[in-house]
Amino acid sequence: MVLGLGIGDSFKAYPTDVLQREMVINDVVGGTGVVVAGSGSSQVARVYLSDERKFNPLVDGNSPTDVLATIADSNGGLWSVRERSLVSEADSALELALVSAHMAFWFGWFQFHRDTELYGGGE
Repeated sequence: MVLGLGIGDSFKAYPTDVLQREMVINDVVGGTGVVVAGSGSSQVARVYLSDERKFNPLVDGNSPTDVLATIADSNGGLWSVRERSLVSEADSALELALVSAHMAFWFGWFQFHRDTELYGGGE
């Protein structure tokens, strides 16, 4: 299984075992910075625009949906992982938008998006 996403004409897929291991991935797809918030125990993950911020997981447990509940940016700011956006805990008006992404079998995703880059972990 992979989490596949496309931005513009660029496609990237993140294997679920890598998402479970890394839990937070800072990346660039189609020239757009994104952050992937995953889970250490399931195949649930969400992707948000990063607005050039870098994020790290916190050891605070998971939300009821099993995705990390809170992540930290490189300045120590806390962000709540929500269903539709990533929200700054210091200023709730500051939100980073959700990017559409889909869980799929790699062979199915690749069938439709042959130019997909496969994330290998720790890039």
